[in-house]
Amino acid sequence: KPNPDQPVDPKDPDTPKWPDPVKDVVNKDDVTRTVKYVYEDGSKAKDDVTETLHFKRFAYVNLVTGHIDYREWTTSDDTFNAVKSPVITGYTANKLVVPEVKGVKAGAEDIVEVVTYVKDAQKAIIKYVNEKGNVELDRDVVNGKSGEAIDYSTDGKISAFKRKGYELVNDGFTNSVNKKYDFDAKVDQEFFVTLRERIEPIDPDKPKPNPDQPVDPKDPDTPKWPDPVKDVVNKDDVTRTIHYVYEDGSKAKDDVTETLHFKRFAYVNLVTGHVDYRPWTSEDTTFDTVLTPKIQGYTADKDVVPAVTGVEATAPDFEVTVTYVRDAQKAIIKYVNEKGNTELSRDQVVGKSGEAIDYSTADKIAAYKRKGYELVSDGFTSAANKNFDFDKAFDQEFTVTLRERIEPIDPDKPKPNPDQPVDPK
Repeated sequence: KPNPDQPVDPKDPDTPKWPDPVKDVVNKDDVTRTVKYVYEDGSKAKDDVTETLHFKRFAYVNLVTGHIDYREWTTSDDTFNAVKSPVITGYTANKLVVPEVKGVKAGAEDIVEVVTYVKDAQKAIIKYVNEKGNVELDRDVVNGKSGEAIDYSTDGKISAFKRKGYELVNDGFTNSVNKKYDFDAKVDQEFFVTLRERIEPIDPDKPKPNPDQPVDPKDPDTPKWPDPVKDVVNKDDVTRTIHYVYEDGSKAKDDVTETLHFKRFAYVNLVTGHVDYRPWTSEDTTFDTVLTPKIQGYTADKDVVPAVTGVEATAPDFEVTVTYVRDAQKAIIKYVNEKGNTELSRDQVVGKSGEAIDYSTADKIAAYKRKGYELVSDGFTSAANKNFDFDKAFDQEFTVTLRERIEPIDPDKPKPNPDQPVDPK
């Protein structure tokens, strides 16, 4: 911007000087919107998102009167875009989206939008279950907010169940590493306190007890082991292996193995003296469902290896093979006119992930040159990688840019004739 009393054209000795009003010329303006993300206590939740619109206009100065005449403000963008509020697990934003603002004018005030994140309400359920049949005996429900400590104790209830003849197997609440409300409002937290009737197992991994010996030598009132404890117990493992290979049989991913462990227990009810012999038992008789890992550019012949339930001891090991096949891919070569970025034509070629794209632009470019176009850029031939990619969700695109050829007719040279070649060579 010029300064008052400075020559308009320093090279002209008769030039006038800029009048004083030029110091007040305003020919640029910025309008900014800032989106702030905060928690309820005002602390920062996410980085601010800012967007600035830039305006400009010409000012015309009458060098005699000093009068300034402005043209209209112009801008390449007069819209603040809509901004989706980022998700913070365990919190809900009071605005899911900050809407777009159209038609912003120069001189408008800057905008500040505040998005506040509020802690979600949470629920925790403490279930008391009988190990036998996993029957729920009782439950307590407590409520709070995301991240807060769960104000609860299992002591009183466990004591009451012990007085009824149960013994504690596992206090899943007290033993939990994190006794705070989680950040998932859609799913209630569950803690399991597992109890059972006082039934003593004969563990195959421990020394076998002898008949008529006390179950707990330190307890003078302990019952004795009955005679059948002299029977032998057995163990067995069953394994499933999933192999991941390509079509040529080469390894695609590491094998996934899962082993089920079986034991045969005898359970002694110390209240009734009844001895119950079980056949094979296991903490898990199911091979879990295994989702097939994704390999970009390939499709597996099995999206999932299904669960196998009811696996029994002594069953043979399982072998499953998942084969990955290359995906079909498509590439599009667009020919566009630089003027208006208008598409003139396009070619499509198909192939498989990772394969070279079998295509040449030479013939089509030559044809367009004969029609009066000239090449601006060949985005296919100049591409560093002319192979099909590994993303079947999106077609690859290459752009060949042409422009209409403009030839001068020099008045000092012979005038050309229609239908004659522009360049005979």
